Amino acid sequence: PGVSWEHVSADLREKFADIIPNSIPTFPAGAWEVAVNDGWYRNVAPTIDRKS
Repeated sequence: PGVSWEHVSADLREKFADIIPNSIPTFPAGAWEVAVNDGWYRNVAPTIDRKS
């Protein structure tokens, strides 16, 4: 969970300007889902066929 930056005071937005992301990816969807699934198969289940 998070707070949208428009609800944060201007001085804090300025202080943290270098770390405020332009967008936050959603999950499951897009590149994050692909990366998470790939990591799971490589690290947790390397012997399982991904297409099964």
